[in-house]
Amino acid sequence: MKSILKDTREYNKLASLDFNKIITGVIIAYGIWACTFIYLDIPILVWIFIITIAIQVINFTLVKNQYFQLYFLAIFLPTITAVIVATITIGWGAGFHYYILIFPLFVSFVSKGLIKYFIIFSSTIVYIILYYLVAKNTDIVPLYVFETFHSLNFIGLLVFTVFTTSLYQRTNIAMLHKLQGMAMIDPLTGIYNRRTMYVFLNNAVKENRAGLDIDDFKEINDKYGHDCGDAALIFCSEIFKKMITGQGIVARWGGEEFLFLIYSNREEIAEHIAYSIKEAMELEGAFSYEKCEINLSMTGGLAKLDDSSDIEETIKAADKALYIGKNSGKNQIVI
Repeated sequence: MKSILKDTREYNKLASLDFNKIITGVIIAYGIWACTFIYLDIPILVWIFIITIAIQVINFTLVKNQYFQLYFLAIFLPTITAVIVATITIGWGAGFHYYILIFPLFVSFVSKGLIKYFIIFSSTIVYIILYYLVAKNTDIVPLYVFETFHSLNFIGLLVFTVFTTSLYQRTNIAMLHKLQGMAMIDPLTGIYNRRTMYVFLNNAVKENRAGLDIDDFKEINDKYGHDCGDAALIFCSEIFKKMITGQGIVARWGGEEFLFLIYSNREEIAEHIAYSIKEAMELEGAFSYEKCEINLSMTGGLAKLDDSSDIEETIKAADKALYIGKNSGKNQIVI
């Protein structure tokens, strides 16, 4: 559940960045229109677009607090109002009605339930009413300006559609890459998981595999609680990552067991690396948890993986060596 909530927060964070860019683009576009209507001396449209700009500034706060449905409404309502007034004032042929089409296209990305259907229904009704009841040209602006408005609004629709779609696609791709990466990682320890290790094992040639297990882990869980056990796994994982970097990879195999793939076909080198990891655990000393000092040690088993080896048999061989070490005193590496 924590992982799911983290993923959701990450997606919302990426979406917020995109929505802020959309708001900025909308404010710039409305600002240009407001200046245009000041030049053409059409006060009602000047004030409509200034009020719309003010509402969009407030929209930054809605995005910051991740009220995305309210954000969409705060774009929809003032925009649809500005479109209605601009279309009635200048005429259908000026092309301001194009912006109504944006909302049914993109509402499913942000809104759901009643808000979604309200936006689709109201957009459709407004579009139909404007089409049948508003004059094509009210002659409030010169014909060349009127025709320029139509071209600019059509281009504006295309630019906004491409811009918004590219943002949406980029966010989804970024999130997909993140999720793909997370699928390879154990969420608690931050190292590779069992599934990912199998991928590496299938591509390994004449390399060594070591299974390492934290000694007396069940007793730590029973005495100090599972939160302490989790902290111990994280503590050990940090040591393992530091020691194996450049020499192999490590994955959490399950519970308190870790699997190492050592990049060497020479058994003595693999043995030296395995002993170095064990000694690093000893040098780190006791693990601290809530003012308690908990001594950690580990037992490992080493097995060689070569061209003729079956992966599962090699893993079983390393596990067998590991359990021999567990039954003969622990805190050792068994070949």
